[in-house]
Amino acid sequence: MDENENNKENKIMKLAMKPDILKKIIIGLVSIIIIILIFGAGIFIGETKARFSYRWAENYQRNFAGPRGGFLGRFPASPDGDFIESHGVFGQIIKINSDLVIKGQNNIERIVLISTSTVIQKARQTITKDDLKVDDNVTVIGSPNDQGQIEAKLIRVF
Repeated sequence: MDENENNKENKIMKLAMKPDILKKIIIGLVSIIIIILIFGAGIFIGETKARFSYRWAENYQRNFAGPRGGFLGRFPASPDGDFIESHGVFGQIIKINSDLVIKGQNNIERIVLISTSTVIQKARQTITKDDLKVDDNVTVIGSPNDQGQIEAKLIRVF
């Protein structure tokens, strides 16, 4: 009877250990999936910034009427070698026409497109594009487009 009881206890122990192993396998798989998702998000954000900076440099001539033959050699990177901001800019308005040209950080000129859905605020009141003036300091939040411009969603005037 002792051997029979030992066999029963061994079977019970084996069954009791299987859920622990299954639990550890599930936790391990979920952890790996979470790590892969976080890594993928980082890659996506980095690629978006790189794509915007690349397109901004490619379209510099068209956006700012650069030399007709283009630039000789490699287009210089921003001063720190980092990517330029793709979803916004803080700086001074230097030109107003159908869009805005803003001199941002490190004197980089950025074109900001204004649409009918763009919200422009000064203090607590909403203003129109006609109320903007050259030399106004603004913060722009928006989305990058394929021509290296920012499509403004919010412009705040200081």
